[in-house]
Parts: sequence; structure tokens; C-alpha cells
Amino acid sequence: MKGLSDKRGCRNSVKYNCGEDMNRSIIISATLLLLAAASAWGQRIGYLDTKKVMERYGGMADVRQEVNRAMEAWNREIASRKQAIDSLERELDDQQMVISSERRRLKREEIKRRRQALEAYVKEIYDPGGKAEQKNQELARPMVDKVGAAVKKVALDNNLQMVL
Repeated sequence: MKGLSDKRGCRNSVKYNCGEDMNRSIIISATLLLLAAASAWGQRIGYLDTKKVMERYGGMADVRQEVNRAMEAWNREIASRKQAIDSLERELDDQQMVISSERRRLKREEIKRRRQALEAYVKEIYDPGGKAEQKNQELARPMVDKVGAAVKKVALDNNLQMVL
């Protein structure tokens, strides 16, 4: 029987299924097995589209507005600090020839110190765990708790073992 093939061109088709048929039968068998196991356990699973819930929940718009207001205030503070640094740099450039080397060194140190302070401020606000993230969590927490309680109630009322 070696070298024999069926009309589809599968070699040794008597002994083995073709790759396509084999894959199909494995997938069907696995699906049936999973369905049988799930029904035997009697588990009910629910699905929650959190994106839709957050979009439709009225409180989320208020949370976004409040976070945006805080972000705008932080951005204004950052812009103000950058402007002050730029002003010091222009002042140093303008007075470069008329001030002493000691005064120049002090101005450069002041600029460097302010830049470092600005960088630290930006990190404090925008790094993971920073003020922006904390503000968002603080304002969203009540809404997340409400949604979580509603999901838990629906899951219990409908005997759902899992909500995805």
C-alpha cells in the first residue's frame, strides 16, 4: 500500500487522515469535550463589556472632566515653569558679556536647579503612580464600586459562576 494515494492526493490515507481532516476532527472533538464538560458542571458564565458600561454610565463624563481640569492646571504650572527657565536663559544670553564669570556660573546653576525641579515635578504628576493616576483612581473609585456591586448582584441573581 506504500505510495498509494486517494483522489485528494493524501498519501497513506487508509492509515492516517489528511492534515486538514485531522485538524478539523481535533477541533470538533475538543469543542464537544469542552461543551460536555461545561454542561456537566452546570457552570454559567456571564460577559461584561466594561468599555460600554463606562461609556454609558453618566458619572464617567464627570470623572473625565474633573481629571481634565486637574491635568490642565498641572500643564499650566509646567508651562509657567518652562517659561521662567527660558526667561532666565535669555537673560543669561543677553548679559553674557557684561556679567562676571561668578555671576554667570550662579545663573547657570540656577537654570540647572530649576530644570531639575521641573523634571521632578513632571515625574511627580505623570509617572506611574503619580498625581494624575491617583486623581483618576480617586475620582473613578465610587463609579467602579457601583458597577462592581451591580455586576455581583446580577451574577448572584442569575447563578453565574464567572463574569468575564
